[in-house]
Amino acid sequence: MTNQLYFASTHLEVSDESTRLVQVQKLVEISSKYQQQYSFIIADDMSSTPTSETIKKFQEQFALACKINECLPTFSSSKPTRTIV
Repeated sequence: MTNQLYFASTHLEVSDESTRLVQVQKLVEISSKYQQQYSFIIADDMSSTPTSETIKKFQEQFALACKINECLPTFSSSKPTRTIV
């Protein structure tokens, strides 16, 4: 692995879980080609709750910045009462 750090950014589909799952699968496929060579961080808005299938799929390859049961409320922006990642 090199000492280079790469960043990626994404914003997944907001209203359809099946589309988000396809998007995460593609993200996993692309990143798996490079994960052995490079370190990288994915900054994202996955439009998903921490326990969703989308996040479960994402966690097969990556770690979240917060532990599932410790993620702070993020939605709505004016008065957050629930967590989306």
